[in-house]
Amino acid sequence: MADPVARLVVYGTPGTAGSKSAFPLWRKTADGGREFVRTKQVEVDLKKVKANWREAILSAAQRLILDPWTDRIRAPFPLDEALVASMVFTVRKPANAHKTVRTWPATRPDVLKYARAAEDALQAAGVLKDDARVVEYSRLAKVFPGEDRDALDAPGVVITLWRMAELTMWQREAVVTPATADLSLFDDVADLRSGGLNPPGGVTPTPPSGAGGA
Repeated sequence: MADPVARLVVYGTPGTAGSKSAFPLWRKTADGGREFVRTKQVEVDLKKVKANWREAILSAAQRLILDPWTDRIRAPFPLDEALVASMVFTVRKPANAHKTVRTWPATRPDVLKYARAAEDALQAAGVLKDDARVVEYSRLAKVFPGEDRDALDAPGVVITLWRMAELTMWQREAVVTPATADLSLFDDVADLRSGGLNPPGGVTPTPPSGAGGA
């Protein structure tokens, strides 16, 4: 696998994005009563978990991308290409959970909200030109400390980014090679045996026995 273009380890209580609470807005009427106006959606962060988590990611990202001598963003940041990401969030294990049995944080908040907050912070920090550049996840998980191969020893996240082009170079070459321009993924086995769509070092497919094979 290609080397990652960026890897961050951030410690802190993971925060989320996308959760809002609805509050009704009222106004006084002429007779001294009140009438409903509309519902206002607001994001509540009474314990500053989301704000502190965002700041933790910003700090870690800036240490990664800033030149310590000039305090300017180093190339290749902000990343402005298709990317594959991995985010593994380590969350605090409840006190009443099993201590000697592996368990999983199958409770709210959901892992997609953790990812959304992390993507927003990476864009704000200058790691990503736009969080839309993340086109695929190789892994997206929430785990307890020490109970997963990618888990941290305390709450936080491990974020890894790869260039999609480097992971799929053989596919890109297959598309632009004139000799294979007329092939598609739907061609039959006989066409595929020409090797046009095989990755370098790949195994040439052969028909199974009893289906036209030897």
